[in-house]
Amino acid sequence: MRKIIIVLALFIEMAFQLINAQVASYSFSQFSGNYGAINSGTLIGTINQDDDINMVNLPFPFTFNGTSYTSVYVSSNGFITFDNTVQSTEYSPLSSTASSKVISGFGQDLFMGSVTYGEITQGSNTITNVASTLNIQVGDVISDWGSNFGGTNPTVTAVGGNTIILNINSTITNNFYDVLVLNGSLKMNVTGIAPSRVCEFIYSNFSRYSNIGESISFKIRLYETTGNFLNIDLVV
Repeated sequence: MRKIIIVLALFIEMAFQLINAQVASYSFSQFSGNYGAINSGTLIGTINQDDDINMVNLPFPFTFNGTSYTSVYVSSNGFITFDNTVQSTEYSPLSSTASSKVISGFGQDLFMGSVTYGEITQGSNTITNVASTLNIQVGDVISDWGSNFGGTNPTVTAVGGNTIILNINSTITNNFYDVLVLNGSLKMNVTGIAPSRVCEFIYSNFSRYSNIGESISFKIRLYETTGNFLNIDLVV
């Protein structure tokens, strides 16, 4: 899987998919195109999501499988659903028997940001021997998921080599510390003019748990009037 991700990164391959595997009347096509803006739109939910499902009002009624909907449930695990029957811990939504009303962009156990690991020392603000500092920048915030920084999310002040410098000191020593960087986002963006608007759900800089240094960005687009939808995948 790592080799496939590298190939996609080199060619910046974008897969457009008109499909829902649980709805037989939808067809499939694939072609190259423009990914568009990455960070446009307004935030959905919080900046720190894990297995979250967010109810969002749509900017226009959207017909899916013959039924018109005015809202949608957006999962931080890479899919949307038109009902709330899919569990938040669902990582293979198209295989789920809980609902046939799913559009999956990248259904996985996803983290909203970058994942790596390193070593922390009590009383020090430095994470050493970091496995990968790809996609980590000054100003990024790290989740204090284990209260190893006194319950405060530290901020990155410097990155160099395999070292990350933070603005606060660690309260413990841990030789294998999971570094969860909160630099991903989940947004909704609307383009165009009625009755030809497009509603985008934009997943930016996500990664699969335990995949070090990964960055996955993709969109799910809903088209007004036509009822078409696409996935646009950009894996780097």
